Amino acid sequence: MIKKSFTLIFFVIGFLSFSQTNSPYSYFGMGDIAENEYVFNTLMSGSGLAYSDTAKVNRLNPATLSNLSNTALHTGASFKGVNLKNNNNSQKYGDGWLPYFGIGFPVIKNKLGFSGGLSPLSSSNFTIIDSVYEPNIEDVAYLHTGSGRYYQAFYDLGFQVLPKKWSGKHRLSIGLGGAYFFGGMEKKAITEFNDTLHYFNTRRIEQTYLNDIYWRSGIHYNFSFSEKDDNKMQFGVGLCWDNGKNLDVSRNIYWDRYKYNSSAIVIKDTVQIIFDESGSIYYPGGYSIGISLSRISKVNLGKIAQWHLFADYKNRKWSNYKYFDESMGLNDSYRLSLGGQFSPRTANQTKPLHFYFGGYFGEENLFVENEEVSSFGMSFGIGIPFRELPGKPGNSSILNIGLTLGKRGSLDAGLIEEQFLKIDLGILMNSRWFIKRKFI
Repeated sequence: MIKKSFTLIFFVIGFLSFSQTNSPYSYFGMGDIAENEYVFNTLMSGSGLAYSDTAKVNRLNPATLSNLSNTALHTGASFKGVNLKNNNNSQKYGDGWLPYFGIGFPVIKNKLGFSGGLSPLSSSNFTIIDSVYEPNIEDVAYLHTGSGRYYQAFYDLGFQVLPKKWSGKHRLSIGLGGAYFFGGMEKKAITEFNDTLHYFNTRRIEQTYLNDIYWRSGIHYNFSFSEKDDNKMQFGVGLCWDNGKNLDVSRNIYWDRYKYNSSAIVIKDTVQIIFDESGSIYYPGGYSIGISLSRISKVNLGKIAQWHLFADYKNRKWSNYKYFDESMGLNDSYRLSLGGQFSPRTANQTKPLHFYFGGYFGEENLFVENEEVSSFGMSFGIGIPFRELPGKPGNSSILNIGLTLGKRGSLDAGLIEEQFLKIDLGILMNSRWFIKRKFI
């Protein structure tokens, strides 16, 4: 059994500045949970649930897809450096990955929108060694390692339900999101004794494979204080929820006892072998709610300047999480995010820059040493248009780049502390794929 106190942690990945990710907190539950968001949301600290745009896909809320008028292709890259420490040790590590690939397009312009793609659901990667002295046994080393990812292939629909005569000042949309969850994780628990004459070392390997479908729903309402396009103030509300579900999984378990003969492992006996055991993970339900305030102004010759402010709150009942019908002692999580986007534009400026900022704080789904694990951070970034075809304002591309600084856990509470710097790059390719040609 893992020692939750983590009294002595050695990070055996070496002292390279950037190497394979190691996060002891990913031991618990489904590992580190990924956020359903694109980079422009990340640079606003995950806010924007009530944000609806004609040229961007907002993964936070499927209902916002109803406003799409152009085809939008999203992809990106992330790089993360972490300083992981407790009261005795400190270790730096890093990683880079491609967080998502997605596309969205209007089925019926400004009425019905669709998006789909691939992104991670959660990940686990840790190496923990806890060396203790046991009376009458002497030194014992407990080694825990884990690796793997769960993914989601997602597909979302958003539909604007109000009649056209009301759409000048009001937009009410509903959304449905589905995802196919798949992937695998492996955990190893090894106990090795200094006294090998009287005790056998033990090794337990458990592999879990996920394979199921999950659903969520969303609502978005947007109110314009004025129907004039040259100076419009808007207020939005968004709500997204899912009800929780038992997800189909299978697992393999191999458990043996062994000794070393020189450097070779000699198996003494096999304690347990289980192959392809069917079961379930209960993925708990949750909800998110957000509000937005926006102003969109025409500067000159149809050029747009705008700003947006967002406040989001989300909660998930991780205390209901179960693995093969066993409660894992997790904590309900929540996060409050505040963020915004500012896009100034002068009359002679061809391509507007987009500036992003935000901050968040909350509680993770972890409960370690009778302590809740808190997290907080701040982010900022810039969006740089690198293509805008003359005479075709619907065709544009934006490179979003920014930083997130944050912390998870606290030394003051006797926990492991993760301080991180994350660099995100996001590419939005936006165009009009389907144009009705007029012939004279």
